[in-house]
Amino acid sequence: MSRVPSFAVTSTFLGTKRSDNAASYCIAGISLDIGTTNRSGARDGPQAIRYASRMLVDGNHPSHRIETSRLAISDVGNFQIVLGDLEKSYRLIEKQAMDFKHLIVLGGDHGVSLPLLRALKSKHGSVGLVHFDAHVDTWPETSGQAFGHGSVFYHAIEEGLVDPKRMIQIGIRSAC
Repeated sequence: MSRVPSFAVTSTFLGTKRSDNAASYCIAGISLDIGTTNRSGARDGPQAIRYASRMLVDGNHPSHRIETSRLAISDVGNFQIVLGDLEKSYRLIEKQAMDFKHLIVLGGDHGVSLPLLRALKSKHGSVGLVHFDAHVDTWPETSGQAFGHGSVFYHAIEEGLVDPKRMIQIGIRSAC
């Protein structure tokens, strides 16, 4: 008899059956893209990543012999947002992020970094940051939105969430 086909694996990250907050590493999705100005669709990112990860649960990793089913991870589902209200969504994301010791987020648009950095600061103070992107995202506003996706790191620096002396941006191809 053949193994269970990959499409039948649980639709969580790596097919994990855990969904509690007590795991060593918790995976959460944030299906938010109302802060984008051009191409929406990032709201589908968390589910797409989960779906793709199901192909990685076919046993031991060939080089490292890591059995994904034995990893101390939990998929806690998607964070709640307030559809159509970016600032309320950010407050809600920050509050939800406070419940986790080690959180790995599957994003929507990269604006979700701001509430996550706010939650981190309340626990650890100002943090360093490695940011991979084509744009610096340090505009005071984006297309009239104070908290759009292009202003994330402007606010992070202004609010003291990120120490700019411990911040590096990689892949920048434009001045904005």
